[in-house]
Amino acid sequence: MMRLNFSSTPLSDKCKALLLLLVIAECLSGSIAYAQDGWRNADELFEAMQLSNGSWVADIGCREGYYTTRMSPIVGSGWIFAVDINPNALKDLQDNLKAAHIENVTPVLNIPESPMLPRDILDAALIRNTYHEFTEPLNMLRYIRRELKKGGRLVIAEAISENLQNSGRARQARSHEIAMKFVKEDLAKVGYRVIREVDPFTEVRRGRHFWMLIAVPINK
Repeated sequence: MMRLNFSSTPLSDKCKALLLLLVIAECLSGSIAYAQDGWRNADELFEAMQLSNGSWVADIGCREGYYTTRMSPIVGSGWIFAVDINPNALKDLQDNLKAAHIENVTPVLNIPESPMLPRDILDAALIRNTYHEFTEPLNMLRYIRRELKKGGRLVIAEAISENLQNSGRARQARSHEIAMKFVKEDLAKVGYRVIREVDPFTEVRRGRHFWMLIAVPINK
C-alpha cells in the first residue's frame, strides 16, 4: 500500500492536491488495466489450448497481437502464426513485435475462406472474438482442420448478450456476437468434436458475456 506523508514536506495545498490526484489516477489506471486483462481471460484460453514450450499455434484474428505477444514466451522454441484479414492490424502487430523484441511469430494475411497456413502444422488454434466476423465460417473451419495436427485443439471464445441468446444468427451477427449453439452446429458439419464447453466463460457485464469451447478434429 502506498502511503503519503505531507506533514514532513513543505508543499502548498495545491501541490498536495495535485500529488494526491496523480496517485489516485495511477491506481485507477492499474485497476482498469487489470480488469481488462481479466475480462480477456488469457490464462484460461492458453490452458485450454494446452500451450507449452515448443507448441506451434495460430492466433486467428490476432489484430494488434494482444494474445500473440502473451503466447510468445509460453511457446518459447515453438512458433506462432498471427493471422488477420486486415493489413493495418498486421502492421500494428509487427510494430508491437519489434518493440517487444519477439521473434517467434509470423504475421499472416489471410483470405475469407482460409487462414493460409500449411497442412498438419498446428498444435492449437485460437479464435477469440473473431468467429462472428467470418463470412465463410464452414470453409474456415475446414482449412483449420487441415492445418491442425492429429489431436490438435481449436479454442473459440465469443460474446453473446443475454437478450440476443435466442435470436437468429443474422440478428446476432449485426451486433457482432454469436451464440455457442451456432458455432457447435458449424463444427459438427465439418468434422469436429467438442470436448469442452464453458458458458459463461466470463462474468456477465451489462448483460453480455463470453462463452468458450474446445474442439478437436474427428478421424484425423
